[in-house]
Amino acid sequence: MLVASGSSRVKDWVEPLLYRTVAVQYSAPFDGYPDFTWDILLAAVRSKPLSFYHSVRHVHSSLEYGPITEANAKAILSVCTHVENLVLQWADALDFLPLIAPLPLKYLGADFTRFFLDHPPTHPLFDHITHLGLGHSDPSAERAEGLSLVPRLTHLFCASRLSWAMPPASRDMRFPGRPHCAGA
Repeated sequence: MLVASGSSRVKDWVEPLLYRTVAVQYSAPFDGYPDFTWDILLAAVRSKPLSFYHSVRHVHSSLEYGPITEANAKAILSVCTHVENLVLQWADALDFLPLIAPLPLKYLGADFTRFFLDHPPTHPLFDHITHLGLGHSDPSAERAEGLSLVPRLTHLFCASRLSWAMPPASRDMRFPGRPHCAGA
């Protein structure tokens, strides 16, 4: 009984560390991080208390592989309210605005094509953003100049695909060898 009680406590302590970085259905898992399926994550959302998700800081979701729906992404983002680094590959930021706007984001990667049609770079979503990935967004000169208004922005990445987003960004929050604005 004592061993079972001890192993249960260890599991309670270690399990939230496992979920600190959540990478969902990438074709090639990131070294050192578990690659979750939506089935596993949705089962965890149903079975774990909300406090369990307070340790999640990094969410990287690929909408390119597997049966990923907006409903799945919303289920995760609605419980992971302390996320600082968020990458939604192939996802339109505008579709997730109600869920991502209240997050304490420092790092954000998504498609901002529709978002910038109606929202300026001074939108409160960008108040704490230091790293911004513009997947599928090719900002015009006017939009690019507007990005200088993002108060804490230090790194800008313009790419047709956000495959760069997880390693090394979640580890050290820098893009080694890249200037402040790089393109793919």
